[in-house]
Amino acid sequence: MDTNNFHLPVREMTVTLDDVACLLDIPVTGRLIEEEELDHDQGKKLLQDELCFTEAEARAEVKK
Repeated sequence: MDTNNFHLPVREMTVTLDDVACLLDIPVTGRLIEEEELDHDQGKKLLQDELCFTEAEARAEVKK
């Protein structure tokens, strides 16, 4: 069972950060996460390990 879902009689509902920002009139600013800058080799490895890119696809994406 997901803890971020509400199970209502009509259907399931998920509350997002945007929903909360709109309801409470709170501005959402800044970066969601802080990440370090990666060099080309680290970027390729990340694409391959986490997103299942082939080596050729990762090389082409990093080259962009």
